[in-house]
Amino acid sequence: MNVKEQTLDFKPQWFSKMTNVNLLYLGRWSASPTDHIEVEDTKFLEGLANMQYMKFLSLQGVSNVISLTDSISQLKNVKILDLRACYNLETLPEDIGLLKSLTHLDMSECYLLNHVPKSLSSLTRLKVLKGFVVADDERKSSCELGDLRKLEKLIKLCIYTSLEKFPDKGHVRALGNLKELKKLTIAWGGHTLRAEKKHEKKETEGSSDRTSNGSKPTAELHPKLENSSGSKPTAKLHSKLENLNGSKPTVKLHSKLENSSGLEPTAKLPSKLEKLDLKCFPMSKTPSWLEPKNLKDLKKLYIRGGKFSDLGQYQDWNVENKYAWKVETLRLKYLSEIELEWRQLQELFPDLVYLERVSCPKLTFVPCDANGLWINETKLKAS
Repeated sequence: MNVKEQTLDFKPQWFSKMTNVNLLYLGRWSASPTDHIEVEDTKFLEGLANMQYMKFLSLQGVSNVISLTDSISQLKNVKILDLRACYNLETLPEDIGLLKSLTHLDMSECYLLNHVPKSLSSLTRLKVLKGFVVADDERKSSCELGDLRKLEKLIKLCIYTSLEKFPDKGHVRALGNLKELKKLTIAWGGHTLRAEKKHEKKETEGSSDRTSNGSKPTAELHPKLENSSGSKPTAKLHSKLENLNGSKPTVKLHSKLENSSGLEPTAKLPSKLEKLDLKCFPMSKTPSWLEPKNLKDLKKLYIRGGKFSDLGQYQDWNVENKYAWKVETLRLKYLSEIELEWRQLQELFPDLVYLERVSCPKLTFVPCDANGLWINETKLKAS
């Protein structure tokens, strides 16, 4: 059943009588901003509990849906739940994990949704998960990225985050545990860019605390390792830092002095990943997980907006172990910081078949057409 009305006003008893419905599309079909659908009350959703044959439910683009009733969790046979662009949606049912037949869950563009219930990790048949929220949330009931390791059939994941340093080492390892994942989208939003600017401002202010020769004062680096006179700790103080075999615990002392990325070479994205889509990338320095040597099977790379600037053009081309991408489809949009010539791009992407360039002013001498497209016709025919 498809309902095409701008204002949905149902009586709960109507749905209670529709026991044999297996497809219910209450949302909008098109993505046009002029198409507006809203509800005055969500009580009618309580009648969904009687639709035990339901396999597809869409509320896409329906406004004024702040929360979903527990009746949604009683749809034991639903396979596809489409909540995309429910802009007012703030919470999901805590027992959403009861939807054991669910294979597709779309929560993308639900920007008021700040956490996902932990029970979502029980949806072991899930293949597509869009709109998964990664936030600075300390609630025990929230589903974290590491909890998704139970979703062994997951092949597509779309993440929305407001964390400026996402993904860190732990996040990358959690993603690496999703062995069957082939498509990954990460969108940064919220306070991300503002937080990044604030972080850079603090770093600038911190540089004023350096000594005359440009180095950090010893007391600032090791405040707990200096005595009252400001000299380095004596052997007596060092004796407490020795391990059982008498050697200094060098690794532990230096663990807090690691590089800013915090990523170890072993932290990689899933080996089967074929498509990576990054939106509003907030970091100016490319992390190790985004280097081509760690994405050997990647065929499609999309980067839209943000501070991204390094595709590998700054590596030393005189060394033998220089790396190149295996990517065949590349889309670069709204990247004002990336500085690259066509010759360099060809060296970095020798297998490139399709390129789309939009508003990348420093990406020069690229033979794109008026629409920003370049296609290697020879390789296209060969494939």
